[in-house]
Amino acid sequence: MVAAIIAGVIVYRTQTGYPNEAIASTAQAAEALAIQEKDHAENEAKLATSRELAAASLSNLDIDPELSILLALQAEATIHTIESETSLRRGLVVSQLKFALNTKNQNIQSIAFSPDGTHLATAGNGGYIQIWDTMTGLEVLELDSVPEYTDIT
Repeated sequence: MVAAIIAGVIVYRTQTGYPNEAIASTAQAAEALAIQEKDHAENEAKLATSRELAAASLSNLDIDPELSILLALQAEATIHTIESETSLRRGLVVSQLKFALNTKNQNIQSIAFSPDGTHLATAGNGGYIQIWDTMTGLEVLELDSVPEYTDIT
């Protein structure tokens, strides 16, 4: 809107005989203002997206806490807002997820806990087995030369 008014002023000044320097100066000011307005609009769009994702995160807390956390993380990645931070904190409190295993198996076929519950074994295609510490989620052993298996339980 402001740029259109300034453009109208430039046309008027051109028709009434203003010097080219004055017209150029007005055009530069209009360009700077347009860039500033564009930046402001982009920031407002990021804020709106972040707040929308945070609201979706909060609405999913009781249904799917892990999805809630993912939505809150995306909101934070878009732009930090108090809403995105709050939704992330609330999602982390509600979630039962303790850690995610970063397994090298592309297709896990079997999972088993040790009798005392301190370790977890995952087995996948090609006989590849990984042993995990259930308290930390860290891999403690990997076996990649185990022959084909049917079940590790």
